[in-house]
Order: sequence, then C-alpha cells, then structure tokens
Amino acid sequence: MQIPWARFTAGILCDIADAAMGMAYRSTLAEGETFTTIELKISFLRPVWKAKLRAEERMVHAGGTLGLVECDILDEACRAHPARA
Repeated sequence: MQIPWARFTAGILCDIADAAMGMAYRSTLAEGETFTTIELKISFLRPVWKAKLRAEERMVHAGGTLGLVECDILDEACRAHPARA
C-alpha cells in the first residue's frame, strides 16, 4: 500500500490488531457461537515507515459473556514497533 505521507495510518494498525484478537477469541467459542468487538483501545509506540508487520495476540480472559484479548504488532526485528492493543 502506498500512502503519500510514507507511514501506516492508525486505521490500518487498528484493523490488524482487531482481526488478530478476533481470531484468538473465536478459537474459544463453541460451534455456532458468535462475537463482536465492543471496545478497542490502541496505544502507538512509534511510527511505522516501512516494515513487515505481524500480530501476536494472547487471551487474557475468556468469560461466558465478555473476553479480554491483548495484541502486540511487531516488526521484522520482533520489536513492539507501532502499537499495542
């Protein structure tokens, strides 16, 4: 993706984190159960100028009604580069 100001936008980083956390939470549900994101907070640690990114998510709590998942978005050097959700 080419962005005129040469860095990733906040929306892209939120989408990566939300998708990763959603997959983690989905793995705790039974067949036919569904879920939705009800709150998302993300903290940006530094800008991303050019990097291959990956998300590492972890379940903090999987309850009957609500769950909590955390996610770090890492660069190639495994630094928590742009964001923590």
